[in-house]
Amino acid sequence: MQKSVVATIEQLENDVYKKYDTDHKPRGKVWLYMVLDLAKLIAEKVDFDDITEDVLEELTTDNFHTARHAAEAILDLQKYILP
Repeated sequence: MQKSVVATIEQLENDVYKKYDTDHKPRGKVWLYMVLDLAKLIAEKVDFDDITEDVLEELTTDNFHTARHAAEAILDLQKYILP
């Protein structure tokens, strides 16, 4: 399961970078918008419970740092979701 979750999130990051027509982390607000767009896509495509520490570490290992930040934002905000 972990590999498919990582692959999905990595593909979503690639899609966001294409949308913003960049191949690197831009400075300033543009990167913030990219992270927020990516977080929304991840939330739509991945079950929150599948975003584990192992998934986060794999994203870092694979050099998908923007995806890791987006996934961490989801996990951080998830604690405020009412049951």
